[in-house]
Amino acid sequence: MPYMGREPTSTATKLEDADQDTKIQVEESSDEDTIRFDTGGTERMTIASGGAVDVVGSLTGGTLVSDGDATIGDDLNLTSDSAVINFGADSDVKI
Repeated sequence: MPYMGREPTSTATKLEDADQDTKIQVEESSDEDTIRFDTGGTERMTIASGGAVDVVGSLTGGTLVSDGDATIGDDLNLTSDSAVINFGADSDVKI
């Protein structure tokens, strides 16, 4: 029986700009299964095959929700309109 679905439009492993320093890669090495996001020649984010997301730089947004345990390296700064709470890297905090 002939194939009835849509044929793939591309088998490319990356999408990049003209000077090749900003790109999205889906296979940097053979069978790696990691998506990589680069801007200005620097890798900024990866998504591993197991679902782990690694962001280099600032992660900003209205709300960040953890579905499980959350780990903060270095400093944690919580800010609202009325208060600022800072926990340094050497602080033990339990809520």
